[in-house]
Amino acid sequence: VHKDFFGRIVPLSQVQRSDAVADLISSSSVFYQYREGFNNAVRRNVRMKDML
Repeated sequence: VHKDFFGRIVPLSQVQRSDAVADLISSSSVFYQYREGFNNAVRRNVRMKDML
């Protein structure tokens, strides 16, 4: 939700909405990009207790 200087909600156009999603993705602290296939040299089994 975007607001102007006075706190009023500013409606977003469809183009601005798609740009806002791209901005949200680029500002995220975690980024994942899918690459087809895998390589066993970098593959590793990870347990949930290792993450916690």
